[in-house]
Amino acid sequence: MARKKRVRPPKNLQPEQEKISEREVYDVLTFAKSMISGTVYTPELVNARMKDLTLNPTEPTNDMLDTALKDPKNNEDNFRAISEWFEMTDMLYKRNLYYYGNMLSFDLTWTCTNIKKYEEYNSAAYKKDLAILYDFLDKFDSKFEFNRAVRQMTRQDAYFVALRDEGERYTLQELPIKYCKITGKSRDDASYLFDFDLMYFIRNIAVDINTYPKVFRNKYRKRIEDGKNNGYIPSSSTNNRNGEWVYWVQTSPVDNMWCFKFNMEEATQLPYFTPLFKDLILTPIVRNLQTNKYIIAASRMLVGLIPLLKDNKSGNSRNKMAIDPVTLGQFASVVKQGLPNPVSLGVVPFDDMKEFDFSKAQETNIYREHNLNIGINTGSRMSYPAQQQNAIESQSSLDVDKMMVEYLYPQFNHFLNYYVNKRTKKYKFNFFFEGFKFNSDRQNRIDTAMKMASVGITSFPKIAAAWGMLPQDLQRQMAESSMMGWIDNLVPLLNMYNQSQDQGRPQNQQINNDNTLKSRETGSNVQKGGKI
Repeated sequence: MARKKRVRPPKNLQPEQEKISEREVYDVLTFAKSMISGTVYTPELVNARMKDLTLNPTEPTNDMLDTALKDPKNNEDNFRAISEWFEMTDMLYKRNLYYYGNMLSFDLTWTCTNIKKYEEYNSAAYKKDLAILYDFLDKFDSKFEFNRAVRQMTRQDAYFVALRDEGERYTLQELPIKYCKITGKSRDDASYLFDFDLMYFIRNIAVDINTYPKVFRNKYRKRIEDGKNNGYIPSSSTNNRNGEWVYWVQTSPVDNMWCFKFNMEEATQLPYFTPLFKDLILTPIVRNLQTNKYIIAASRMLVGLIPLLKDNKSGNSRNKMAIDPVTLGQFASVVKQGLPNPVSLGVVPFDDMKEFDFSKAQETNIYREHNLNIGINTGSRMSYPAQQQNAIESQSSLDVDKMMVEYLYPQFNHFLNYYVNKRTKKYKFNFFFEGFKFNSDRQNRIDTAMKMASVGITSFPKIAAAWGMLPQDLQRQMAESSMMGWIDNLVPLLNMYNQSQDQGRPQNQQINNDNTLKSRETGSNVQKGGKI
């Protein structure tokens, strides 16, 4: 039977490739072109750029930290990245950041600086400017915006922002700190001035320049079109800071650009807790050591002594044990299988054994001691109250903490001074922030305002600030209550003749004495006729 001849395909025959349509080719080329020009937007890319704006942590090493500390002026980015790393990995560090960053209450008062006659307070011009002031404060949530600013200042020292005032609400938009460079200081020494690198919009894909103030689009268009360096003079006045150098452009408060800085004495940007980094870098090591101590403290060892043959008179011989080692090993293996993991078994052919007690390994908690030292080194005993404090020590520690951030208030005063007085026509105002988010501080300010009012020194803004309100909000609420007839629903207070005749002085809400605090807690003064 003749075999069939096998037909082989030509050597140059290739499998048919999948073809794409002309439309698909166009889409690929369009996407590639957009990638190169930086104008492509996808949810993933936009989300990634938003994350890069505020979070770029770096895990530090001892060598890296030592190198950065030797040359801090050229390691600003590294210190910010290290600060973000510690915030993610050390809860005590994060707690301190938010403790100092949320301490200020930003209660506001103000005065008019160019009133010459008392009658002017009732003039139409003053009321018009006062309405402008109210409008700005109604649209700008100073408590929210400025508390966020203090947190960023504590975290990274400098906080570069743009005031967005083109909408119904005024907000502070954070600018990418890597593309902002401090290059001057305002004439009144109120804030630092900085330049901005327009390469941020060129180098970073999916960054839409239209999401930033219009001033950036104007500067970008001008810089790209003319291609020249125009008038870059560091000593230019605030109103004339419009120079350029390559892609760096000058900015100023006139452009609604502002720089808040924790340390106003130095242009170098160093996080407030930089001196603490050498201690924080030891935390993982101490944590591992404490874990080992826990394991040791939970471990137990059972030691079985094997008796030796003492009556053997055939001379010195090896392995003079009363049980065969092989049999002993088998028994030990069976016993060990029935023991839990922390308990180990050992058998030794010794007549005398020393006892080892591992329970003492837990007497000192080195991890707790390490965290306590860090808490003490921050200067605050309130953020990590591991040690008992009396009332006076607690209040003193709180006063020290207040002083660490209270000096930031003038920067925010100047911010409102500039942007409110820029809008008013005739009258100018000075703004003053005050207060802390502690009950004792608020109560003290309320008591002070009430005592001043009792002797005829009435300050309506001070009373509103003590209550944590804007003066115009308190005024509106009082007017609403009056017009709605709420006053008619109030029950008259009892007079002195129908009140119970309680003896003794009124209770003092502020306690500065440990004995007083203890007596209130235990109720020991009740038997003497007092009250808890």
